[in-house]
Amino acid sequence: MNTPLDQQQIFDVITQHDRKNTSNVLFNSLAHRLKQPHSAALLNARLLQHIIDKDSYTPEQGTEFLEKIMFNIEKADAIIERTQDFINIKQTVLLPINVSEVIHKAHWLFLYDALLNKVEINLAIDEKPLWIVGDHTLIAQIIVNLYHNALHAFQNSATPDPTLYITANQSDNTIVICIWDNGPGMLPTELAQASNAFFTTHATGLGLGLTLVKEIVDLHNGSLTLSHGETAGVHIEIQFPMAKD
Repeated sequence: MNTPLDQQQIFDVITQHDRKNTSNVLFNSLAHRLKQPHSAALLNARLLQHIIDKDSYTPEQGTEFLEKIMFNIEKADAIIERTQDFINIKQTVLLPINVSEVIHKAHWLFLYDALLNKVEINLAIDEKPLWIVGDHTLIAQIIVNLYHNALHAFQNSATPDPTLYITANQSDNTIVICIWDNGPGMLPTELAQASNAFFTTHATGLGLGLTLVKEIVDLHNGSLTLSHGETAGVHIEIQFPMAKD
């Protein structure tokens, strides 16, 4: 005789279904994203073979075709590497970490690129420790990814006095990190898809930056909110539960 599923069984079935759907979406997106550099590399290889067979190529033409092939292979490698990062983040061990310290270290990693591109970074971090249970490297990855997103937005615009702002503080039992910029921002349709795998508004982007950020935030039982800035740019708010004593 069949018996009704209990709540835990129902939860397990739903979780398994969600994971399967997520895996299918990721696989299909990865296949679609890899198809472009693969096709481009194959086309250039065939063109190179054609002019070799016709004995009608110059060394300069050969070098040009090889550079195009290498570029697309490297692009495919980058997509695979980022996808591996995306998959492997759930295999980490979470420990008490100080978010203030992580942000400052990530800031120093990015400072050279900011100076090179004449982007001002305005930090307002609570002086007291902001403790969460998490992975130091993954939280730093969040900050670096968001920094890079803002930098790319500035590079593709003529924003005067490009500035990136970041704040971090404690609100009740929550650690709140806010990052925003005065760049061109996003269209509402773009904002709605921004954290979807392989969605990108940049010609050279892989579309995994914000997806990886969202996965890391979810792994830490946090929340991620994207919205339009009050005057310009994109405003990102991340909340993590504060570590208990």
